Parts: sequence; C-alpha cells; structure tokens
Amino acid sequence: MLSVTAFRQKMGHATRWVYLVLVGALGIGMVAFFGGVGPGIDGNKGQSRDTREVVATVNGDPIARGELDTVVAQMRLGSQSDLRAQEEGRGQALEMLVAQKAFEQAARKAGLEVSNQELSTEVEKRIEQTTAEHVGGLAGAAKDSAVAEITADIKGNKDQIREQMLSQKFAEQLGSKVKEEDRHPRHILIKVRDPKAKLAPGAKPEGRPDAEAKALAESVLKQAQAKGADFAALAKKYGEDGTKANGGDLDWGPKGRMVPDFDKAVFSMKPGEVRGPIKTQFGYHIIKLEAIRPSTTAKNQAVQKYAEEQKNLAKVTVKDPQIHADYLLAQARTMWSKPKEQQAKKDEALKLLEGVVRKDSTNAAALVTLAGLYSEKHTSAPKDKALLAKAVSYNEKAVAAAESPSLQAALGRLYTEAGQKDKALKALEKASQIAYSDVGVRNQLKSQFEALGRKDLAAKEDKQIKELSRNAGPGQSFTVGGNGGGQPIHIPSGR
Repeated sequence: MLSVTAFRQKMGHATRWVYLVLVGALGIGMVAFFGGVGPGIDGNKGQSRDTREVVATVNGDPIARGELDTVVAQMRLGSQSDLRAQEEGRGQALEMLVAQKAFEQAARKAGLEVSNQELSTEVEKRIEQTTAEHVGGLAGAAKDSAVAEITADIKGNKDQIREQMLSQKFAEQLGSKVKEEDRHPRHILIKVRDPKAKLAPGAKPEGRPDAEAKALAESVLKQAQAKGADFAALAKKYGEDGTKANGGDLDWGPKGRMVPDFDKAVFSMKPGEVRGPIKTQFGYHIIKLEAIRPSTTAKNQAVQKYAEEQKNLAKVTVKDPQIHADYLLAQARTMWSKPKEQQAKKDEALKLLEGVVRKDSTNAAALVTLAGLYSEKHTSAPKDKALLAKAVSYNEKAVAAAESPSLQAALGRLYTEAGQKDKALKALEKASQIAYSDVGVRNQLKSQFEALGRKDLAAKEDKQIKELSRNAGPGQSFTVGGNGGGQPIHIPSGR
C-alpha cells in the first residue's frame, strides 16, 4: 500500500493541470495540493515544527508552515545539504504563495465562487483520474486500500481544491477579455538584389533585380490564387528563404511579430486568402493566411500583469525573521533593473539574518546565506577591508556549521584576497578532500591553486576532473556546483 507521503509525492504532477492557465501566465509554480496538517521538520535544525504555524499573512489571510514546506519540497531544490539553495528556494516558494493568495482574494472580490456541485464533480474526477494512474497494477485488498487512501486524501483537501478552481475561473475570466489574435501565415519570398551591396571577388549576388523579382512574384501570385492551388508546394518550388522547406510556414504569432508591411497585410486578411506581392526590405512576398485564433500569449500576459499587480499591492507580513530574509532575497533576485532597491532588499535581509545568528550561532543556513551576502558585497567593493573581514568571518562560521566544498573554496578565495596564503591553501585542500565528484568546485580549485603558484595541486585537480569526465562516459552523469556536492550534469550519448 502507498504511504500518504509517497502518494502525495506521486500526486504532485497528476493534479497540476488544474492550475495550468494561471501557472503559465504567472511563470511560477503554484502551491502544493496536499499539504497535510501535523508536525513538520525544520531543515536547519532537524527539530519538529507544527505545520499549522502561521509564518506569514497576505492581506490578513494566513500562510501556514505546512503550505510553505510542501511548495519547497515540490520545487526539488537538490541536495538538502545545499543550504543556500534551500534558503533561496524557500523565499521563492513564499513569493509564489503570496501571489497565489493575492490572486485568490481578487477572485473572491470579483464575486466569483465555486459551487458545492462544481467542487464535488471536480473531487470525483480527481479521484477517478488518480486511481487510474496509480492503482492500475494492484488487486484485491491492496487495491481497495490504495483507493480508500486516495479518496480520503483528496476529499480531505477540498478547501485547497476549491481555491485552485476559483483561481482557474478567474484566470479564464481575465483571459476572455483579451481581444488580440494570433495568426498563422505562409509566404513565398522572391528576394530582391541590393544594388548597393559590395560583393567579394567571385561571389554570386543574392536575389534578383527589382523588376525581375516583381514580375516573378506576380506570376507566382496568379498560380497561388488559382482554384485548388497547393500553396505549400509553390513555396517549396519558388521560395527563396529558409521557410521554403516547410512550405513557407511561419507558424502562429501575435500582431507585431513581423516587419510592418508584412504584419499589416497578415492582420487584414481572412483565413484562406492569398495576397501579394507585398514588398519589404527582404523582397516580394506572396502571403496566405491559414487560420486565426485568440491570442494565448496576450491572454497569459494579461493574467500575469494582473496577478503581478495584485501581488505588489498585497500587504504581506512575515512572522519568522529567517523566512522574511529569504522572502526579501527572492524579491531582490528580480530587481536587476533597480539596483538601489535591490541592494536595499539585500541589506534588510542581511540585518534580519544577523539577528537570527545572534540568537542561534549554530544556524547553518543563516550563516551560509550571510557568508554569501557579505562575499557579494565584498566583490562589489573589493578595497573595503571591513567588508572583507565580515565575509571571512561569516564564511569561517559557515564552514564550521556545514561541511561544504564550495564554501571551503569560497573561504580559500577570501583568505587569498586577505593575503593569508597559508590559510587559503589549507581551506582549498580541505575543499579538495570533500569535493568528490563535484567538477564545478574542482575547476574553481584548479584556478585558485594556479593563482597561488601551486601548480602541483592544480595538476592534481586537473587529473581528477579528467578522470571524472572519463569515468562518467556517454549517457552518464557527474556533478557540478552546489554547496552539497552539486547537481548532475548529463553527458549525451549521441543518440
């Protein structure tokens, strides 16, 4: 029989279709569907935590620790020992939940609701779908037990399912107001020679003289407009650009995708119409409009814009200072066009984390994040010795709290910048001992050993890198990067 935990893991993807419209528009993952209630685990300390604990509110609506933990788990952030990635992921997960809550609130304000009958129909549909996908190989008592577990788990999450359905309804309502269209044209291009183009000796000019190109285009147009004409075949015969192999197919696209004169023609045509010659800087075009449909891109953009506005307008209160810091850093990641505001978010997060480690000097995740933040600040101000000292101090504390090859390598680099060569070598050699198959870290170590004049140690890393790459072989993996030994990189087999 499937355990509840295993079942929830299996169910993660099976039910995500409910949010496809909203997820696609927002460009983010949505909240987990089977959060459960009860004790959770704090990833930093291994201590049991109540998943019902409220970690944040959005316009007064609570976000429970269980909701946040489940989203983090579904994000598949890699090794649990990669503490910086886990912290960054938690901030992103909270940002997703804030967006979701704000969107649901807006849906309720718009007067939308999900009736009990709609909910009941959806619940039964999910039970049927999940049973078909995950219980097919079972029989007898095992099958009955699994079906009962699936049924209880899905029915136990009716409130979450109702919220998902509400958000989907609202996304569809917002999308229905968008009037933009996507259009699917084909074309046949007859290129026109540029009379000013300078040719290399012996090079053949591209295109035709204007009059010749126009005459040919008019001839092809008559053939394309003839009853029963095969436009794709004509494009393959006469076309003079890369689309000819596909029968001139230009695929679906929104208004403004093509050059102005071509675009204007396409968006004034009816499906099945053939028009031309249309002249652009490329030459003369014969155009056929295949079909028209509502613009999926425009709908998604409209939903995304609205959802982003609601998220930004929401009053968000984060109760846990470490989670608050993670949230601020997640916001800062998307603020590259606003460097001052971005740095302000990072500085606020830094102060919160310093408060966290003052209360708990063994909080490895907070120390790792502080080490990274001070290293970044030092990189942007390399002559600031106080920042360098802070970066070194927090990196020392981080490596003491969490064994990590990338942290050791970072500490070695900082020691080098501080002029402490012996300490740098010691940290880098320690990193080498625990890097194992982490090729990314080993490449860093190779460069740092070379910079310190230790060609023997650099050669040792180079040998390890080559051996790891050779042993991985086609179709296998080795790891690269990450605080905890890295993520797999796949070497294609060539098939």
